[in-house]
Amino acid sequence: TKGIEVHVAAKDNLSEKNGLKLEFFDKYFDVPFSRSPLDKENITAYKKLRGIINTNEYDLIVCNPPFFLFFMQCPKLKRSQARHSDNLTFEVLLSVVERLLTTNGFFSVIYPINESNLFMEIARNKSLYCVRELIVYPTPRHLPKRRLMTFSFQKLPCISESLVIEQTRHCYTDEYKLLTKDFYLNF
Repeated sequence: TKGIEVHVAAKDNLSEKNGLKLEFFDKYFDVPFSRSPLDKENITAYKKLRGIINTNEYDLIVCNPPFFLFFMQCPKLKRSQARHSDNLTFEVLLSVVERLLTTNGFFSVIYPINESNLFMEIARNKSLYCVRELIVYPTPRHLPKRRLMTFSFQKLPCISESLVIEQTRHCYTDEYKLLTKDFYLNF
């Protein structure tokens, strides 16, 4: 049987962040990203990523990209870059996925509901089909805020599920607790 091999492309700066450590991977690519888009270090990072992209294919790609397209940006540049997709458009992200994903592979991503509709349309135009979605509601009375989606080149029926985070303020649902119990100490 074929096992799972995990590759990580990231800047090796976790030790600067309260002793955090990157674990549980098979292959690590140290990519010297800089948060500043004008930093010359990003040219080196880009070249390194191009090399990774040109020599690897993956059965699973998981991405948590910058979210927002149409919202007013925060006056703090770093926060805006982390949350807004000006520098990583849907088209750019999906073009990279097209090159990296194997024929039978899966690509998972999360977006706000409004942005996810447009993302799904662009993905369909690239023959990437949504085969699973999880629609996330903050409470039973609110409209959904996020959509977690899994895409494939294979045209399969889409499995659609939903998750409610809180019944009332700070009263989390059993489903949410079960999903996040390994990450939150108070669950």
